[in-house]
Amino acid sequence: MANDQQLDELLRRAARDFVYPATPNTRAFLHSSRQQQRAVHSRRMAMAICVVLAVSCLFIVPEVRATVARVLQLGTVSILPDATAPASSDQTRSLLDMAGELSLSEAQRRQPDLLRLPTYPADLGPPDRVFLQYIHGPALILAWLDPEDPDAVTLSLHILSSDAFVQKTLFDQERTTILLETDVNSRLAYWLEGPHLLENSDGEIRFRRIVEGNTLIWSDDERTYRLESTFSLDEARHVAESLK
Repeated sequence: MANDQQLDELLRRAARDFVYPATPNTRAFLHSSRQQQRAVHSRRMAMAICVVLAVSCLFIVPEVRATVARVLQLGTVSILPDATAPASSDQTRSLLDMAGELSLSEAQRRQPDLLRLPTYPADLGPPDRVFLQYIHGPALILAWLDPEDPDAVTLSLHILSSDAFVQKTLFDQERTTILLETDVNSRLAYWLEGPHLLENSDGEIRFRRIVEGNTLIWSDDERTYRLESTFSLDEARHVAESLK
């Protein structure tokens, strides 16, 4: 019993003399943590804004804007700027000079899965000239001629299979050519308004000519299309969406 009383007395003295640490300031700690989180968030936002501004500046500098434009690819058609287009005339030929001409019925027999014909305008009728070319894959070119000038093409439709040769559309963005993004059947399409240069290539230039009219370029899962005409954008889209 005496020992128990002595132990109790020692514990009371120790408790009385013990110096407890200060209670942590949890409120200040939490406030500091929130400030640090806000600072990190602000830095991230600032970095994101800088990235957006940097990318935006790419489109202001002509040389870089040209590089960005080079990524425009739709099916087997590339669209890119070229300071020499459409002024270049070397190797330029008429659409009607292409090889591989055949009748429409022969094209239907040989390429039934590739061939598509517009049903608009209602009085358009069948194409006057048809060409079939093979470079890595088949491509059909349909041409409608001016009734008063059989050497003048008023409307042409290029239908390229997914593995056909590459077509390059070159334009001088500093001149009058306009490039717009649009859609055909709710799919991405590009509209070129004004003169530009067209190249057919499989690594080497096979065909090159200046296109004076307007061009609508679009693609589906199996084909890439180029519609060249004097139509407005709305009319060209109507033609494109009428293909059967």
